[in-house]
Amino acid sequence: MSNRISRTLMLAFFSLGYLSGCDAGTPLIKDAPDSGMQVGNDARENSAADAPAVFGEGDRDTAESPMKPQSDAAQAEARPVADPPMPRVIFMYTGHGTVARDWRPTGSDFQLGPILKPLERWKSKLLVLEGVSNVVDPSRTEPEKFFGFTHYGAAASLFTSARGSLKGGSPTDIASYYLGGGPSIEQAIAKAQVPTQFPLVLGIRSARLGGGDTVSYLEKDKPNQAEDDPNKAHLAVFGSALPKPIDVTNPASFVDTGLAQIDSIVEAIARKKTNVAMLVWGNTGVPFAFDSLIPGFPKDTLGEFHSSSADSAARITQIGTAFAQSLAYMVGKLEATPDGAGNLLDSTVVVWVSESGDTVSDVHIGRNIPVVIVGSSNNRLRVGRYLKVTNRTQGDLWLTLGSLFGLKSFGDPAIARGPILEMLNP
Repeated sequence: MSNRISRTLMLAFFSLGYLSGCDAGTPLIKDAPDSGMQVGNDARENSAADAPAVFGEGDRDTAESPMKPQSDAAQAEARPVADPPMPRVIFMYTGHGTVARDWRPTGSDFQLGPILKPLERWKSKLLVLEGVSNVVDPSRTEPEKFFGFTHYGAAASLFTSARGSLKGGSPTDIASYYLGGGPSIEQAIAKAQVPTQFPLVLGIRSARLGGGDTVSYLEKDKPNQAEDDPNKAHLAVFGSALPKPIDVTNPASFVDTGLAQIDSIVEAIARKKTNVAMLVWGNTGVPFAFDSLIPGFPKDTLGEFHSSSADSAARITQIGTAFAQSLAYMVGKLEATPDGAGNLLDSTVVVWVSESGDTVSDVHIGRNIPVVIVGSSNNRLRVGRYLKVTNRTQGDLWLTLGSLFGLKSFGDPAIARGPILEMLNP
């Protein structure tokens, strides 16, 4: 039987407390020959992956399902010798950092904390990285070096590894905003791998300030606003409407929107329309109506990230777990989608980051941002572990991942100084 996605179960999971358009001149995505593989919204209701409870659960007749992932040993025995598929990468952004004590793994056996617990099934494919900081301006001293007074400067530097351009206010004004100082990493990787390739950048309620709160950039001072409407995204990428249209004006629709955007990303990669994608959950304002899903949750979600109370920290942990659930859903779909002799996850790296670090001790500071990587890119990354590094930057992280795609340099050399070799297999 199918594993049907149940919104009722999804909302029940929230209430239990476990969780809590594009530039007109730029193509959304470069089209390519269609492989005919269908893994999008129809597959969302028929996935064989063992998705976490937030995304539904039910009986499955896995013996009849060609999408069922085999054990590693069975896959190795069944696969013919072949060149590995071209590597893929998906970036996932969520704003305002995390509660480090609930995010950080513990023990010598790499036990996942409450926030990352939804990823337990893929623990052997995880690389949880601590010690990477989001450098906004390398010429400044701490704490301004890592974040300063504005979220927007940090958002502008996170994926560009370059100092943003101040476009409104002053460097010490919390209301000031910046634009990126160069192209973001997904743009650079796409071009390095295939010069004519465009990355797919989709969002969920990510638009704000006319580009001043954007994480994706085509080039210096040119924001690439994610497409927030899954109906428009599906039509633009695949030439057809979503089977079940989503009302994006409904504040409570962000869960369904996120699922649909994930479906489109996985389908686009499976159908060889792109090898590079980005999913942008909101912006630094955290514009999600968790109060519509969790009884008693405050309407001011942003306020939770600016409070030092224990209750606020617990609610931020709920939100972080919700995002981890969405990541688990994405990874499950990749693993359940055949690709050559294996599945899409074999050759894909999924990277989840935020522009700031610990919301409890370092509000507005990009020191020690949370980095979660799923997938080894055909065994090129050393996964299945918790890795602590020191004095590394977001630019060093992007150079490391970019090296898997032939990227030689990226961003400001004072920020992107060199790859993190401890992440790589010899």
